[in-house]
Formats: sequence, structure tokens, C-alpha cells
Amino acid sequence: MKKLILGLVAAAMCGSLCASAAVVKPNAADEGKMQQAFYVDFLKGFFRSAVITLKQKGISDEKITAYVTALASRVKDKELAEMTWPCLLEKGLLSDPTTFNTNFKGEDAKACFTPWIKKFQAETKDLTPILTSK
Repeated sequence: MKKLILGLVAAAMCGSLCASAAVVKPNAADEGKMQQAFYVDFLKGFFRSAVITLKQKGISDEKITAYVTALASRVKDKELAEMTWPCLLEKGLLSDPTTFNTNFKGEDAKACFTPWIKKFQAETKDLTPILTSK
């Protein structure tokens, strides 16, 4: 399950790449809007990747829907932003309000999301039986 969640985050990050190489340095007034836009797109990609990955593993649509719905209900948007946003800005990983800089280093992005991933995994490991139930 750990590899699944890490893979989903990596896919969501890669799916959000942008052609621009500029680094975003938002002013305080714009930062809240930027965060909201970024995380809406990030979570869409995260859950889309989950569906694709689980379908490739041969899991039924019914189980996938139940699992992804349960996962989505566990995401704490504010916590996700608090745990990742400062790192994304510090490492210059954003090229505009909603996408990653094409020059971002995978290890930098991984470092920004790993603490949240580990916490999210711990909080959602009880959902795994949804995928394996008969």
C-alpha cells in the first residue's frame, strides 16, 4: 500500500508539469488563491492516478469507487497545504499557481510530499480491506 500511495503522489506531481521555468514568489494576497488552485488540481490528479493504478491491478470499478471515495473523505486540505506548501515555495517547484516547474528535481518534490504521504498512509491503512473484500 505504501508503494501505491507514493506512486499516486508521483503520478499526480508529474501530471501537473508545466512548460514554464519561472519560479513563483507569490505576494501574501495571492498565496491563498494559489494554494487552493494548486491543491484542487493536485488532488484531482492524485485520485485520477489512484483509479488508473487500481484498474491496472484488476480491481473492480465498484471497489475502486468505494476506496477512492473513502480516501478522499480522509484528506485534510489544510493539513496537506501546511505540510507541503512551504517546501514547494522554498524549493522553487512552482512555475505558476497550479503547476510544477519543469526544472523541479524529483527528489525535491518527493521531499516536500513524503511527510504528508507517510501521515496519510497511517491514517488510511484501515481502508485497504475495501480493495480486497469479496
